[in-house]
Amino acid sequence: MYSTRLLFSRHLPHHYQSIQQFSSLNPNLKEPVEQQKKQSIFNRIDSSLEKQRQKLEQDLLSMYQSGHHSKRLTPEMKKKYQDFLSMEKTMQQRHHLMQEAFQKGYFDEAKEIIKVGPKLWHASDTLFPEIESQFFPSIEISSLADASVKHNLMQICAPYKVSLVAFVFSAFGEPHAKSFVDPFLLKYKQDPNVGFFQINVEENKFKVPVVWMLRPFFRASIPKELRSHYYTLYENISDQRKKLGMTNAVLGWVNLVDRHGKIRWQAHGAATEKEIESLLKLANDLNC
Repeated sequence: MYSTRLLFSRHLPHHYQSIQQFSSLNPNLKEPVEQQKKQSIFNRIDSSLEKQRQKLEQDLLSMYQSGHHSKRLTPEMKKKYQDFLSMEKTMQQRHHLMQEAFQKGYFDEAKEIIKVGPKLWHASDTLFPEIESQFFPSIEISSLADASVKHNLMQICAPYKVSLVAFVFSAFGEPHAKSFVDPFLLKYKQDPNVGFFQINVEENKFKVPVVWMLRPFFRASIPKELRSHYYTLYENISDQRKKLGMTNAVLGWVNLVDRHGKIRWQAHGAATEKEIESLLKLANDLNC
């Protein structure tokens, strides 16, 4: 899956160059390029919506011509047809998709990394007080071992005294998570009271089809015995992750979660020696 996210990692240098170039160019020169991009996405969205509308029109016409419409169309189905056949509803959907397509969060977070580097702060060497710690949200995720089965993030952590939960939003963040995961598994892989899970998240709906197509390649890159520990999520969780402290999706994040589902420690970016020491020590403290 996440070779697709190389689109992300390859674009970081490109963004950096673009920022430098745009700062020296006339701002008026940027508009035609931006307008072309927007027009291209507008066309793709309109084409998709138009095909859906045409298909529904044909299905509805066939039902009425066959005389079975009164038996087959439930109120819910009728509403669905009316929404798809309504130009107003179509334009609302178009506006919603455009808002997602041109969200600024991704670019703002990439610029933050360019400005301050891939380490926003260093992780604490102590646990967060339990009373002040936040619960993980109830998120439905799919296992890499079996995509057809949905799992609840809180439930998969519940059997363990402590779990390391890594979040990867881009190819750039994968080595960040790995720098924490590898030493953690080296020490705790055989401990039945300690869990490990990695969630690879794609927040951009426009990338999901491509990411899904590459899922088999990502699955093949993970050892068979670890596939049940890797999960995928195709949903925009930017608001939820920011509330939990994961403010930048360019970076990889790791969280120590206690048996109650609370985040007791958090780190991001490439692990330092001190952060690895803190991770292993604090995991042991929660495991006692």
